[in-house]
Amino acid sequence: MRLLFTTLFLTLLAYAAYLGFRWAGAEYALLASDEQPRMVLIAALALGCTLVLAGAIRYAAREQAQKELLKHRYYLYIHILNGLQEAETPDAQRIEISSGLALLGSRNVLRAFRRLLEGAAAKGSEPDGTGKYLNDLVTAMRTDLQQSNFDIGPELNTFLKSGD
Repeated sequence: MRLLFTTLFLTLLAYAAYLGFRWAGAEYALLASDEQPRMVLIAALALGCTLVLAGAIRYAAREQAQKELLKHRYYLYIHILNGLQEAETPDAQRIEISSGLALLGSRNVLRAFRRLLEGAAAKGSEPDGTGKYLNDLVTAMRTDLQQSNFDIGPELNTFLKSGD
């Protein structure tokens, strides 16, 4: 809704600028020669203000979209980690996880998840065979959610082992 009002406001502002330039074009020739540079300066300032406002609105919209994306990624990643802790994940849940990850996951998370699946298939039912891959996946997810991974290795390993 806010985007609609913003677009409407910018459209009206552009139309007012058009009318102003049209009027100023007709009046420009009638102005005295010492007032003409002042009129050009005023028009340039109005255009500059409009561009700054449009840029600020675009930046705010981008920030809002990024927040929404992070929120969706957070819930997806929680869902994936909970699904990985279950011994047998139903096929419908695997499809939901894979499609959600394909849509929202970053490249590093997709690679780490693929390595986890390949490692799990290669190791078979070995209990500790996928620990490193799971650690890599959680680290990639934390990076994707803009969380620091500095010196988190031992704590993360302890957390992942306590979940087994």
